[in-house]
Amino acid sequence: MIYSEEFRLNENRQEILTSLSDDFPYTCLDVTLDHISGRGWHWHTALEIDYIVSGALCLQTPEHTCVLNPGDAVFLNSQVIHDARAQAADGHCRLYAQMFDPVFLSGMYGSHLERKYLQPILNCQSLDIWVCRADHRETLPMLSAILKLIHLNQSEDFGCEFRIRSVLSELWCLLLDATREFRSENLPAQSRTADFERLRHMVSFIHAHYMEDIQVQDIAKNAGISSRGASRCFQRAIGTSPSAFLNKYRLRIAAQMLQNTSESVLSISESCGFSSVSYFGKAFRDMFGCTPLQYRKGKN
Repeated sequence: MIYSEEFRLNENRQEILTSLSDDFPYTCLDVTLDHISGRGWHWHTALEIDYIVSGALCLQTPEHTCVLNPGDAVFLNSQVIHDARAQAADGHCRLYAQMFDPVFLSGMYGSHLERKYLQPILNCQSLDIWVCRADHRETLPMLSAILKLIHLNQSEDFGCEFRIRSVLSELWCLLLDATREFRSENLPAQSRTADFERLRHMVSFIHAHYMEDIQVQDIAKNAGISSRGASRCFQRAIGTSPSAFLNKYRLRIAAQMLQNTSESVLSISESCGFSSVSYFGKAFRDMFGCTPLQYRKGKN
């Protein structure tokens, strides 16, 4: 079965997957993203395989930024913080997202299958994503398996759950083979792992308190580091400063409110944590190329 469920996060920016159950820890989602809201920075313990149906997807992790076109697919490792949105400013991106817990393949935690086949990828911190291009011959077997999984979810024939696990196991072996050389050359980097963990804490804090008068030191305190350390962590991980990240997030929330509510520009400005409506208007124009009212009129 293919689900279309609302994108929800808990207080730690971990995605809540209601269709991913304990008794069958696998789900296939039909997802449509726009350029503004997208998915925002978030993470989940589930492994993810996305197949692009239409539009173009811009996927960003602390290590990589890539654009995927229709027919492309991408594997996203467990607990990788990432941002996903439509690439085109005036368009949407539709994709099938397959999410599954490692135990779906290993059978049980700590099993021989988990140690031999799952952990080599799960433990490779450098392997945050792996892209399969539709125009690359070597990725065609993986893309074929992904399409087969989507078809199985659409058909819901008797025994499809067994077939899904079987095809997904074949796909995992293909992924292991494709990433073998990369994994052998990229051993875990402890400093990078620490950066990602701190970034998760700071992003969670920003998303929970963006409407308040927060400063860099408040963001840094949540990760147990100094303001200077927070700035370095953000710069190393996603190439921006904590202040710029906070401001951009506030503006994206404001854009959603302009699109989905009838609140005044002043009210939206205050709700999103801006100190003055004039500064809000200038920052909005710098980011979106129009005034808040022009944006609302265009969206409507």
